[in-house]
Amino acid sequence: MARFAFITVQGGGNLPPQIAVGRALAARGHELHLLGDPRTAAAAAEMGASFTAIDELSFWDPTRPRSVAAAIGEAVRLATDDAARERIRTELIRLRPDVAITDPLVAVGTTAALAAGVPTAVLSHTFPTYWTGVLAHGPVGILAALRGTRLGRVYGAADLRIVTGDRALDPAPATSDWIWTGSCETGVPAQRQDPPRVLVSLSTTSLPGQPEVYRRVIDALGTLPVEAVVTTGGQALPGDLIVPPNVQVHQRLPHEQLLPHLSLVIGHGGYSTTLRALVHGVPLLILPGHPMLDQPMVGKAVVDAGAGLSMKHTASPESIRRAVLRLLGEPGFTTAAQRIGLRLRGIDGAGAAADALQALVAAPGHVRS
Repeated sequence: MARFAFITVQGGGNLPPQIAVGRALAARGHELHLLGDPRTAAAAAEMGASFTAIDELSFWDPTRPRSVAAAIGEAVRLATDDAARERIRTELIRLRPDVAITDPLVAVGTTAALAAGVPTAVLSHTFPTYWTGVLAHGPVGILAALRGTRLGRVYGAADLRIVTGDRALDPAPATSDWIWTGSCETGVPAQRQDPPRVLVSLSTTSLPGQPEVYRRVIDALGTLPVEAVVTTGGQALPGDLIVPPNVQVHQRLPHEQLLPHLSLVIGHGGYSTTLRALVHGVPLLILPGHPMLDQPMVGKAVVDAGAGLSMKHTASPESIRRAVLRLLGEPGFTTAAQRIGLRLRGIDGAGAAADALQALVAAPGHVRS
């Protein structure tokens, strides 16, 4: 039996793959620990891990409305905060794991693991080129570099780099030295209903202008012959919003109950939400919520695969209405999504990631710190 330590924060779509991989490791008899901000305690329980709250990461709360500058500042802290790094390093020395599994969102976790002398695996929930390109060379990466942390070098220093995603959707797989294990999402082929059912999910993370995006989407759907469910992930909607009879609004609702019966998902381009739709063979309309996140890349990948459309999150209700009608009316989008779903359902991404992590433990020269 090996001992694995996950290092992460609550970021929405980053946690489901980690939970799935953790469960796969636990099912094989391994010991799990999770080090994260206090909001990740539930994730530890889901994967069967003991939990240590890293209070030095408590500043991170992406559900809280904040300015773009403040969001950038918090992301830089996840990469460079000395107090968080030292606390994580100390906990790793205490736990003595065989492998530290770090979230690339939390670069201080990777640098702490390396400083503690623990074999380290970075586990990504989205395209590697987002971490090494958009993030590393954007405002977060530039500011982190000024503080002595170069993100590309941090990821490259890890012993193993895993992405729990679909290599065929990745925009630049040939340029990366990451290991693709396949999606950790599971599902069944969706059975389209009459009238068509549409799910709207625009992230649990608070994004600029998000309430008005919900308003425009709901306005567009209210005039169409569809049944729509809007889940806000706890985000507040405009107080004067009028919800039409064919639209239901819920703060939270398990998507796995809805996806087997959907004809379309309208999302923000979150990688987890997108793969969850595609594993059910459901096409998407992507409205990327933020240019500095991976969402535009995900939208482009869906379009390139023929499984949906992508448009600016500022699109008018009429533009959204036309896109929905096209996606529901042209069978090619559903056919492409079903083809991707068949591929995704044929791969055990969590099991493959667990295999790679076990191989790291067994690698020659591996020594528990």
